[in-house]
Amino acid sequence: MTGASLLSSPFADEQVVLNQQADLSGLQNGYIVVNNRQYAKVTGGYVCNDDVMKNLTPLPTGSGSNKIPVLAYHAIQDEDGDDYHLSFDKFRDDMQWLADNNWYTLTESEVIDALTKGTAIPANSVLVTLDDFYAGWYTGYNGRGAIGIMEDIGINAILFLTVRNMEDNPGSWDFVRVLDHNQFALGSHNNLHVGDGNLTSTQLHDQIVNSKSAIEAGGLTTVRSYAYPTGSRNDEARFELRKAGYDIAFNFGVDESAGSTESILDGTRLTVASTDGTLTRYNFNRKAVNPSNAYSLPSLLEND
Repeated sequence: MTGASLLSSPFADEQVVLNQQADLSGLQNGYIVVNNRQYAKVTGGYVCNDDVMKNLTPLPTGSGSNKIPVLAYHAIQDEDGDDYHLSFDKFRDDMQWLADNNWYTLTESEVIDALTKGTAIPANSVLVTLDDFYAGWYTGYNGRGAIGIMEDIGINAILFLTVRNMEDNPGSWDFVRVLDHNQFALGSHNNLHVGDGNLTSTQLHDQIVNSKSAIEAGGLTTVRSYAYPTGSRNDEARFELRKAGYDIAFNFGVDESAGSTESILDGTRLTVASTDGTLTRYNFNRKAVNPSNAYSLPSLLEND
């Protein structure tokens, strides 16, 4: 688990009480209750289940200063398919367009530092993410797949791995283990790609905590980011993420009251950053890129 950056600063007085408390017999189900708030113990103190970040101003989106559009890709293959299957040629066109038009693709560390430390980023910054893990990430297209395309062009990205997909693709762990993890950070997309919003505490622990451990062991890196499958999430999922030591989480604009139904916010051409979580600072909405909109990438990026 990570350290003090996860602590709930509005409750600093309670942190002191908790850290001085010798008897932790009240620590049940991974948390202790103080003043009707749940606290989970992490390195350096405790994190609280309260939505302490709910009054923060959302980070704008788009191409201007201090704005971070986030693109989400899934399967990359020989030909366009359904919404989750994009052709190698079109994916390469997108990546080349970003490079040719001076879009700076952020690393995971740069995104987290911008949010938590206020570190400056270039005006034309974009975050590229890939979800699930598919054979086309590392095979096909001259034998190097989508990752090879990004390596050739110099694109940074977060790869959100679903553990089941890794196990279904022989050699996948060996492949991601030797990647440059600054260029290609490994994030978690849970174990089975199930929505987190309707899971029990035990199931959440398995999907959120155990997937992090599996990816860190298999990929030989630290997992800092999480992508909610289908965007489904709730307060319990966010609390479990904080307890596990994630720094940031990404969603697809799901209306939590409507279950797992995807509903990109009205008027959103790309992404909207929201403060619906209790991670270090923000949860992000992403715009899924698919055959129906990938051919309009310049418009999506420049007309948020």
